[in-house]
Amino acid sequence: MMTKFNWPILASFVGLVAILVNCPESSFGGDRTEAAAPDTDGDGLPDFHEIHKYRTDPKKNDTAADGVSDGDRQQRREFAYSVRAVLRVMPPYNIQAMSDDYQDVRVLSETKEYVELETVVYPFNSNSEIQANPSWKRDYAGMLEYLTPGITTNWDEEMRKDLLRELRMDGIDPNKLTDKEVVEQVSRWLFKRSQYRYMFCTFYVGFADGKPQVLPGLEQAFEREKGDPQWTVQQEFEHELFGKSMFNNKTYGTCTSTAVLQATVLRALGIPTRIILCIPLADGSDTAQVEMLDGLTNHRVRCDAALGALSGGSSFASHTFCEVFVGGRWQRLNFTTLGQNVLERNYLGLMVHVHTFRDLSEANLAATWGTRYAKGKRDAVFPHSNPYRLLEVSDHFGKYAKLPNPPVETEHKRVTIERVYWPESPNASPEVLKMPGGAEEGGGRVFIHGQEWFENAGDYLQYKLFMRRADKNFVLRAKDRPEVACRVSMSFYTHASRNLRELEVVIPAAEYAKLAKTVAYTLHPLNGKKGYEWKVQDGLTIVRD
Repeated sequence: MMTKFNWPILASFVGLVAILVNCPESSFGGDRTEAAAPDTDGDGLPDFHEIHKYRTDPKKNDTAADGVSDGDRQQRREFAYSVRAVLRVMPPYNIQAMSDDYQDVRVLSETKEYVELETVVYPFNSNSEIQANPSWKRDYAGMLEYLTPGITTNWDEEMRKDLLRELRMDGIDPNKLTDKEVVEQVSRWLFKRSQYRYMFCTFYVGFADGKPQVLPGLEQAFEREKGDPQWTVQQEFEHELFGKSMFNNKTYGTCTSTAVLQATVLRALGIPTRIILCIPLADGSDTAQVEMLDGLTNHRVRCDAALGALSGGSSFASHTFCEVFVGGRWQRLNFTTLGQNVLERNYLGLMVHVHTFRDLSEANLAATWGTRYAKGKRDAVFPHSNPYRLLEVSDHFGKYAKLPNPPVETEHKRVTIERVYWPESPNASPEVLKMPGGAEEGGGRVFIHGQEWFENAGDYLQYKLFMRRADKNFVLRAKDRPEVACRVSMSFYTHASRNLRELEVVIPAAEYAKLAKTVAYTLHPLNGKKGYEWKVQDGLTIVRD
């Protein structure tokens, strides 16, 4: 994910290239290795997609027997659950590769500044049923496009020998394993062997005549995001950009760097590998886009898509990772997860695939995405943090689909406030004291502590989603005193093992002036939004000293 989080998740780009090809209805995968995929019933849909994506019968042209071919764009949605989104995306992107095992994409309009895409995503597919191929070395030997070294995936024979030697020392012999076993075992070994260091310079690097260079005007951003401020530009390249030197140095950076290292190692072993870029369904820095997701009717998708979008906060958010050719088709490899699905709350929520490239030097992202991020550019086309924008979204339960829709057990519908206190309180945690204040000058702030908590739903996002959906307005009341209005600010700190579930409530200056000293006030939520409720334990009061 290229979200600017404190964990490896990111991407990379250079140039200004847009592929102006409108993907035909029957185009899937965009790769010659799958171009001859069987289509038994001749409806234009590969058998694999009928079985695993659309849930139609690959032996029947008209599964519903209603006179409409399964190949019809709407008809294929009637046997599964799908999400339709219209997205605006800044170039570069790879139209030919966007329609894949997880989504169908077609171009609605295109300009020099962006493309508008209709994307239909099938999150409840069965693509994780991966077949292993014991004859992979022989069968994949001709896929040279995805095996030979690139400018950044620059393995050579010397590296390959060192790699095989180290693997043998650790009990891994690729010659005795299936392709699936090689990918899974070597990936686990690689990340155990290597050290992650936060560095995010790949988005500022262009390539001219096969050589990387920091794009003019992005030097300050490059220096700011280096893994070590003392490194030269070349040393940064050797720790984050070039696969061979990352292997030798046993280091890697955020997700784009990770994908380059992983692709380099797997290609050196003979596993065809390429790199893809995905974005979330909505730009999490835009409240209006995130609120559009509330209209989704599948409870799990609505929850995970919103959590994934919100996880980026106001940051630059996307995710770059690998695809490997395993079991005779391209499979997604996200760090050590082979068969990564699109619905994943920890990785963008609902991932939309927008770019595929063989080598980072061919991705062409620095002049657009990278420059925009480095310089903080905003405009009418992309007014928020990211170079993509959700314009429409809806979901569809196919009339022939048999898919349950249970409520999400880890989605808060009520939060009980069991403590309210000033940040200067002797019992306030150090983390609360360090939180930047959201109150205006002359105003005040208090903190509330929530009671409900789902142990297996993460430390960070579960309260954030509730806070965004619930009414944020409260009042403080005391006998014979005017009400004091206050509001949840979305600034919070949660840490389950330390029992920290602290949320900031800000009091505007004009309201704070009404707050009488030495008087006990009680807190009352307005709860103006149906379905999401704050509750306050009896007896809670707060006093302004």
